Parts: sequence; C-alpha cells; structure tokens
Amino acid sequence: MIVMSRLTMANYWFESLVAEYEAAHSFTGTVGFKIEVPAHVRLRLNGMDGSERLILDIEHVRQLAEELPKLLMAHDAAEHEKAVVKAAAEIDSARKAA
Repeated sequence: MIVMSRLTMANYWFESLVAEYEAAHSFTGTVGFKIEVPAHVRLRLNGMDGSERLILDIEHVRQLAEELPKLLMAHDAAEHEKAVVKAAAEIDSARKAA
C-alpha cells in the first residue's frame, strides 16, 4: 500500500481548524482516465487570507493519533515546570525583599 500525505501552507494567522474525513473513492479525470483516491483526513486551517489544507493518509492519521497524547503530556509537563520555576523565583524574590 502506498501511504501519501500532502502539505500546503502559506498563512500564519489561522482562526479555526476543521478536520474532515473522506472515504476512498474514484472519479474520472479531465482527460478521461479513472483516478483512485484512498481514504484520508483533510485538516483545513481557516485564516484571514483564505485556508490551507493538510491531507493525511489514514495510516498517518493513526500515527498522529498515537503521538498526540504524548505531545500533550509533554506540553503540560513543560507548562507545569515553567509555573514551578516562576513560583520559586517569586518566593525567592519575596524573601530577598523582606
């Protein structure tokens, strides 16, 4: 099986994200040949200058689904560490001022 994802990006100011599933299907191209399109997920980032799309093959969607919880936990741990360091610095600063 061929796994294929595509990425097109040009906009930095996105207002929303839309995820859409599209089942495998076929259609006839403009010059008359049949095109088979595998199932995929389209992520559309809507911004001020239009929208950008990321088309993910289902296998890549599965990989992303496995990685997202780890990424979110890493982010939450980093935010927690940042808050702990900030609180420690504030306590240290308050002690020095007293």
